[in-house]
Amino acid sequence: MFKNQRSSFTASLAADAVSLLRAWWHQDRIRSSPREGKLLRLAPGAILCVHGRTIEVEQRDVFETDQGSILRFRCRDTDSHPELWIQVQPVPIIAWRCGDDEQYLSADDIEVWNEGKRSNSG
Repeated sequence: MFKNQRSSFTASLAADAVSLLRAWWHQDRIRSSPREGKLLRLAPGAILCVHGRTIEVEQRDVFETDQGSILRFRCRDTDSHPELWIQVQPVPIIAWRCGDDEQYLSADDIEVWNEGKRSNSG
């Protein structure tokens, strides 16, 4: 009697696992290129090259909006404190702000030399 219950439970558990895996697989997910993924993983201490300027990421902030997550990277170079903004979506929108100047970039416009060190909290 217990053998039948155990095999029935195991079959039910396996069916639930397959159902869960199938639901996950068909879920809409952000898919990004390796270069875009590298930008999304940036952390303080990261070294980037944007338009020939070498900059260091000092701070990483995440904002949740109705349109999804937005990442803000506060940076520094030799004479300014630019910001890199990335709106997370299937094709990330990347804005480079330096003072009053704002330019939209692609992931190919940014060279990542070092991704920085992520803390255990995020």
